[in-house]
Amino acid sequence: MSTFHVHARLFEGTLDHPTRDELQSAESDDREHVMTLTEELAARGFRVWVYEHDHGTDGANGHRAPYRIIAEFDGV
Repeated sequence: MSTFHVHARLFEGTLDHPTRDELQSAESDDREHVMTLTEELAARGFRVWVYEHDHGTDGANGHRAPYRIIAEFDGV
């Protein structure tokens, strides 16, 4: 499983009549690549969230550690 996850959403119009509704996602272990992609998507108007996933466990109950947001960009 990749360490960094990108979720980007571009929504225009109203909820009952959107004129544009796009979703993009990507995964990578390369932080630099993810941040470059994030900046490109934000420049195109997407709202973007970048998550980091720790591949270890949380220790308390042995479950995988949760994702955490490390960056968030509003579309231009």
